[in-house]
Amino acid sequence: MLDKLEFLIALARERHFRRAAERCGVSQPTLSAGIKQLEETLGAALVNRGARYIGLTPEGERVLEWARRLTGDARTMRQEVQVLKRGVSGVLRLAAIPTALPVAARLCDAFTQRHPEVRVTVLSSSSKAILTMLEDFEIDAGVTYLDNEPLPNATTLPLYRERCDRRPSAPVLGSADARGDRRLRPGGWRRPGPGDVDGGAEAGGLRLR
Repeated sequence: MLDKLEFLIALARERHFRRAAERCGVSQPTLSAGIKQLEETLGAALVNRGARYIGLTPEGERVLEWARRLTGDARTMRQEVQVLKRGVSGVLRLAAIPTALPVAARLCDAFTQRHPEVRVTVLSSSSKAILTMLEDFEIDAGVTYLDNEPLPNATTLPLYRERCDRRPSAPVLGSADARGDRRLRPGGWRRPGPGDVDGGAEAGGLRLR
């Protein structure tokens, strides 16, 4: 049933049967048949059908929540079994907002030094897209701002604070920190330095080398 749940997740994300099939690496008839079989198994219509994709039914929305949870748990189970067999290995999928890419690089370097059998992929994306990918289990972690962005199913860890240096000649810029402090202040923008990142990481139990 997991493959059919993956079909439903892809359809909800793409909102188009052909694109969802391409995302899953199957033909469109295979995807449509799989979702139909899922509906028959559960005894409820999950998709509002018309000439084109319209959306999910209320039952479909509820099943989608379970689908994300179940496929995520199944993926975690397989990873944990592999860890017990041969140590930490595989692919770690990380997404970061563009301004946090230097921080993501430091985190990845520290992680791969400790786990050399893990290959890390880093994707530059917007804050909103990162949250969507986390919800859809398309990435394992993200580096982004946390203010006004609820993450009910994720563990969050503030890494560092971005702040402004007060300089009379500098323009007025916004400052933001990882804990949601985003205000307008006079001053020049200061990128996080190694001490900022190391301090935030170590506060969460991580040590960067």
